[in-house]
Amino acid sequence: DHKEILTINLDSDDFISKYFVERLSESFELGKFVDFKMGVNVYKGKAFMKNISPHHASPFYGYCESTDSDEIKTVFHKSHHKAFNVKKINDIGWGQVCHDYNIFNKLQNETKILLDDKFVLNKNISFV
Repeated sequence: DHKEILTINLDSDDFISKYFVERLSESFELGKFVDFKMGVNVYKGKAFMKNISPHHASPFYGYCESTDSDEIKTVFHKSHHKAFNVKKINDIGWGQVCHDYNIFNKLQNETKILLDDKFVLNKNISFV
């Protein structure tokens, strides 16, 4: 009788889809990182879609493992920059608030597409 655990990296000034945990749990695979292919960056009241490289994880990645091990690694055993064994979910799952004080979240125009209200409503994206 073993149990699995999914640990997730979240930050206090960001937000997730109301389906975030459910979708990550459905994609659970032991010993793998799991992540959404897309997220939303919010900067000065405007939302931009961000596509994540298929070879890397976003800052909102999760890690799946068994509790049978003597040591639980958690998602933090590798930073998202170094997490290469990533199972991707083809959906928008997270949002990141970009502001002047989180300098690592600078917008890069080549990776963002402006989302308008109609697009967000048509895609049925709702965040909690």
